[in-house]
Order: sequence, then C-alpha cells, then structure tokens
Amino acid sequence: MEGDTRTQPPFESFTFMMFETPKGRSLFRMAQDGDAYQLHVEQGSAANPTVKFTRTVPRETAQKLKDRLGELGVFSWDEAPQVSPRENLAQWSLALVFKKDVFSVEARGTHTVPARFDDVLEELYRLDFPRPEAPKEPETPSFGDLPFDAGAMEGLFGAGGPNAYAFEQLQEALETMRTDPARFQQMMRDEFRALPVEQQEAFINALASTGMASRAWWERFLRGE
Repeated sequence: MEGDTRTQPPFESFTFMMFETPKGRSLFRMAQDGDAYQLHVEQGSAANPTVKFTRTVPRETAQKLKDRLGELGVFSWDEAPQVSPRENLAQWSLALVFKKDVFSVEARGTHTVPARFDDVLEELYRLDFPRPEAPKEPETPSFGDLPFDAGAMEGLFGAGGPNAYAFEQLQEALETMRTDPARFQQMMRDEFRALPVEQQEAFINALASTGMASRAWWERFLRGE
C-alpha cells in the first residue's frame, strides 16, 4: 500500500541554534541514526560547551516533533527574516533537512521572529533544550547585614528626629528588630509610608547620613522596590 508517509523517516535532521546575551550559544539537534534518532543538546561555545548530552530517542519522538512543527507553520517560515541593527539581542537559526540535497527548510533571524516562534521553543524545551533562567528577584534588604549603630538610630528616632519617635518607642522597636527582623522592617515601612513625601525624602537622607548603608539601600528597604 502506497502513500503512507509514516513508514518513511520523518526527516534526516533538525537543528536549532540560539545565541543570547549573556548566556551564549544553545544548540538542539535531532538526527536520524538507523531506525532511531540521536538527540544532541549543548550550551556554550562549540569548542567548549558547558552543557552537553546525546541520547537516543525513538522515531515516534521525531515524528511527533515534525507533526508539531508542521502545525506551527515552521515549513513556511521565511528563509531570512529582517535582521535587527540593534545589539545584544537573541540570534537564532533553524535547519530542517527532509532529504539531503532534495528538500530542506532553513530560517534565521534576530529579534524578528516568525509566528508561533515561542510555541516552537516550548516543544524544544520539552525535549531538554536549555530553558532561559527566570530573572532573579532583587534581594530584600536585611538589617542583619548592617553595622548597626544604636546611637545613630536614637538620634534619628528621638524627639528631634524626622518621625519624632519617643525614646520608649525606639527601645521597643530595637527589641523587635533583634527578635523579629521581618516584623521590624514592616513596622518601619508602615511608619515611613504614613509620612508626607517631603518627610519621606528627609528621613531617607537622614538614615543614609548615618553611614550604615547607602541611600539606595534605604530606598529599597523602606519602599520595597
């Protein structure tokens, strides 16, 4: 019976490369190897990849990938999308060889990508193509890292300070800082946010003047930014 294309290998090879700053080069390749396919993934320079593995996958895996690429329109992608003059952007290339020297699909570009490009990446991530790391959350400032100067703080929070804390209130706050730093930070933020904008600025300037931490540190600590 003729016409059943699934009796034929889905493709000879599929290669996808992406270069991102600062991560560098990531490469995904699935190539025919007898009745199976070799899946090769690496990250880093070609001469010295930092992540590299090769494993055998069944023809069914390659067939599913080919079918999904077809659904996503990869076979009709432009060969050379517009190249961006901007720097430090992702560069990528794709080559799908159905039959060497007979039929293949190639595409490449930078920030300009074809439709469903992210969906294609998701298919490759499922096959262990290195997924980009999520951006790290900025560290929450902690009083535990500060060279605490009780005298400097008393000068700020005492009767002449910007927030006019009574001395007894200061002592209670300092005890909270020692026993429950997270609660102390929230207390300071609550008090800070209750101040008018001009007093907030004066308060931050006064804290920075103690030399315990930079003004930017106090901004993050009190504003939660």
